[in-house]
Amino acid sequence: MLRAAELLSALTLLFLIVIAVSVWSWLSSPPGRERWPWYLSECRYAEIGDRKIRQFAQRLAAETGLSGVCSQVYYDRGLAAEPHWKAAAEEYGFGLRISPDNRSLRVNHGMDSIASAEFRDAEADFTELLKLAPANSDYLTNRGQARELRGDWQGAIRDYSAAIRADPEVYGAYTYRGRAYALLGRYDLAIGDLAREFKLFPDMPTALWLYLAKRKAGHDDRTSLRDEVRSSDLKRWPGPAIRYFLGQISGAELERIARTDPNVRYFHQSCDAWFYLGEEALANGDRARARSYFQKTVSNCDAVDYERDAAVLELERLGG
Repeated sequence: MLRAAELLSALTLLFLIVIAVSVWSWLSSPPGRERWPWYLSECRYAEIGDRKIRQFAQRLAAETGLSGVCSQVYYDRGLAAEPHWKAAAEEYGFGLRISPDNRSLRVNHGMDSIASAEFRDAEADFTELLKLAPANSDYLTNRGQARELRGDWQGAIRDYSAAIRADPEVYGAYTYRGRAYALLGRYDLAIGDLAREFKLFPDMPTALWLYLAKRKAGHDDRTSLRDEVRSSDLKRWPGPAIRYFLGQISGAELERIARTDPNVRYFHQSCDAWFYLGEEALANGDRARARSYFQKTVSNCDAVDYERDAAVLELERLGG
């Protein structure tokens, strides 16, 4: 406990820091961006670049009970910044400087780091969370996604497998592992995982990847695909891609829909369409056309698009 004189000294120093940070906060906020309220400006000590100064300010904040308030402010600012994922992740990161053991901040920072293609940061976040909860299936699945998106397929499969062992009905892990198996050419394992996921959580993306895995294994099972999506709204993505594989629309129509149809609510549908067109060309033996579509996918799609990663592997198999 601080004695009265020490507390007064600490409060005086904190007051001076509050004044300095408040002035800095006001001056450093560029035009057009939200300025911090004066009564919260002291929370911006988390943004100070000099680690020693920041840690000194943090000790004073902790002694006066300010830390919890400030970490909550950054959490709220992160939520407000979404879906601008990079900006949101930055806010959560500042909050973690104040409260590094705050799970909500860590989870959101990890998820938004994935969304903003900072995959190593996301992997580090979920690794930290797994130290606190080693058998948490959601943390394992999310770390697997981060590893998959940076190209660590085996590490991703290990995480998905651990998530499934921890919770055999965890959402997403069977699909992610099944897709990874399919892209690595382990089609029997892929089909088993994707079929299991579809039984647990039937949706169009899983049905589509299950169909692709079956076809890669030599079984073009359009009848099952048609049955699995019978009650689905095929105007929603990836419904148009499913209609293409069922022979209901042409490749040109698929591209047009992916590019212009307002019923398609998906961020990367054009990239996905190119990948699926490449898969169809590959199945028909047109390697040159397949390579062209896969190259288009890789060149134009975001790093967070799973079809882009799939196209990278397909190009490797085609020899670049």
